Amino acid sequence: MKHILNSFVPGTRGTQRVAWLPLLLCLMLLVTVFLPAAALAEGTEADAAGDTEDRILSDEELAWVNAHGTIRVGYRDRYMPFSGTDSNTGAPTGMISSYCREAAGVMGNGELTFRLMPFADTETAVGAMRRGEVDCVFPVSMDEAAAQDAGVLISDMVLKSQMMVLVAEKKAKTFKFDDHVRAAVNEGNISYLEYLKLNYPDWEVVTFPDSESCLKGISRGEADCYVISSHRLTSLSRQINRYDLIGITTNTATECHFAVSAADPVLFSIINKIIRDISTSVVEGMVVSNSIPDTSVTFQDILKDYPFAVVAVIAAILLIITVFWMRTYKAKMEQKQAQEARSIAEAANEAKTAFLFNMSHDIRTPMNAIMGFRDLLEKYQEDPEKRADYLHKISESSNVLLSIINNVLEMSRIEKGVLELDEVVWSAEQFNDTLYSIFNAMMTEKGVKFTNRVNVEHSFVFCDTAKLREIFYNILSNAYKYTPPGGSVDMELTELPCEREGYGLFRTTVSDTGIGISEDFLPLIFEEFSREQDSTGNKIEGTGLGMPIVKRLVDFLGGTIEIRSEKGKGTTVTVSIPLQIAESSEIPVDPVLVVDPEIFRGKRILLAEDNDLIAEIAIELLEEVGFLVERAEDGKVCYEKLLGAKREYYDLILMDIQMPNMNGYDATRLIRQLSDPVKASIPILALTANAFDADRREAFRSGMNGHLSKPVNVHELMRALAGVLRKEQR
Repeated sequence: MKHILNSFVPGTRGTQRVAWLPLLLCLMLLVTVFLPAAALAEGTEADAAGDTEDRILSDEELAWVNAHGTIRVGYRDRYMPFSGTDSNTGAPTGMISSYCREAAGVMGNGELTFRLMPFADTETAVGAMRRGEVDCVFPVSMDEAAAQDAGVLISDMVLKSQMMVLVAEKKAKTFKFDDHVRAAVNEGNISYLEYLKLNYPDWEVVTFPDSESCLKGISRGEADCYVISSHRLTSLSRQINRYDLIGITTNTATECHFAVSAADPVLFSIINKIIRDISTSVVEGMVVSNSIPDTSVTFQDILKDYPFAVVAVIAAILLIITVFWMRTYKAKMEQKQAQEARSIAEAANEAKTAFLFNMSHDIRTPMNAIMGFRDLLEKYQEDPEKRADYLHKISESSNVLLSIINNVLEMSRIEKGVLELDEVVWSAEQFNDTLYSIFNAMMTEKGVKFTNRVNVEHSFVFCDTAKLREIFYNILSNAYKYTPPGGSVDMELTELPCEREGYGLFRTTVSDTGIGISEDFLPLIFEEFSREQDSTGNKIEGTGLGMPIVKRLVDFLGGTIEIRSEKGKGTTVTVSIPLQIAESSEIPVDPVLVVDPEIFRGKRILLAEDNDLIAEIAIELLEEVGFLVERAEDGKVCYEKLLGAKREYYDLILMDIQMPNMNGYDATRLIRQLSDPVKASIPILALTANAFDADRREAFRSGMNGHLSKPVNVHELMRALAGVLRKEQR
């Protein structure tokens, strides 16, 4: 069964709602002029060719008309464009009113009169017909079996209507007709109840007092969809906009009929003659002419506010009318393709808008904290306690900001497919204990109980420690952030048998008693930038990239991830990854680099940095540990300073990449081509904000000895400098 998501519902997206209003009104205005006239001509031709017996009442039928005088029609109120009541005059309105006026003169040997009587719903109207209060009911949709059960006769078809369902716009992409669906239905709407029973017998029916309540119920999550005729979309456009709903077509249609008491076959015959005498195209014209939504905006207002739009709409309507009369398959296919392209464009635009909104807010939040505490630090710098507190909070906010940027960069690397497996032998128990030690202090300070259990048979495995660390750091960070004080977090590592020979299935389960995740959001948790509550609502920073990164890394390592959660009770995340078993003797022993400040004393660094503020900070940090520092404002100045200096005057160069006049890559290439071998081989470390893997590779290709990304960690910088200087000494 194929269902097509429709984006043509007027005003289903915020920026389009105002623009659709003049379009819709102009469309209805022109169609009500052109279509009924054309339909009337078509109907006239049909009349000329029809069977004349359908226009003549039999003696028995004339006797019924003379005896009863007026045909009493019970109609469903507030069911436009089919039937309704004018709120000002109390007069019947809608298609049924137009239909009865047309039917009054169709019989050649007798004038018919009708009296229209409103009822709250179809079921009430049928009940009134059984009691003899009305003679027939419209509109009714029943099959023969249901009609027999109800004790009524169902007339010939008056009108066929494509069926749709209205769903919440945010759930439209995940709506499936074969799921367990809760369908909203008006109380007493026996026609739609029969439709659902016939076409979707497994759906659960949820009844509401009226259409407004049905649509409101969908927006509140009390129902999943509202079954509706496509002809009724325009009359409900205002409510559709209000509750952010969107229409999805089905592959079914429903027919509108009159219902007549089974005890009144003569009236049944009269009604069928009327139906056969009024062509379907005329009926369609009646429906369209009664489909203009109630609005306080006049055509003059539209013409004044949107002159060019009106001209464009009129041109478009002329084209639509031409296509309508041509009725070609090609036109329908082009319309379908246009709708699909518009849906794709809107989805892409929404994703871009959501990304920019999230990034703007989440970057500004720590930035505002940094700037605010800096101002407070300036004001209270003589207060040691406040000064220490503000510096600590500035550091925390800086780490949050760096984490957001790193997540975006990591997601970019993953999507480009540049991940590489870098396996080493490592202790599974030690890895788990390291994670525990990192988070235990944070949990304890927050008042969260953190427990750790390990149950493995093989302690040593081949694994990519960097990727595993990123997976579990994100999971534990979420557990820490979303578990309130007094709660608990439990981490358990278990080894299970694995189908692959020489491998074990290492399963890590992280459970918390935090705020939990709603059932509706769980299917979206691995989508980029998705968050159940943004940081404006729950005061927790993040981009919504942590779990998407986790999922992609777990998939890359050949593992699985499962999340179970209940709102208000907590979340359990289970990660299972197959790892190759190793021996302890295979663990590489790397010498621990201990940084001795004496190694820096008297060493001269040439710092190539165009930003004055960053240069000032770097010079201060480097001089504090004993370096002598000279600055070059760009790559060209750096090259000229080295070229004009004595041999071995500089011991090392810290090189920025993006600088005016000459960038760091080009400056490094020139230095490596110097005729003096000592100057040409001077150690050069990239110190840059260019943090992608491609930037790192380019740095080494240009001849640099190392790459450090900004903002640089002071301890990492010192270790890198010490490592380079020790190699030079050897």
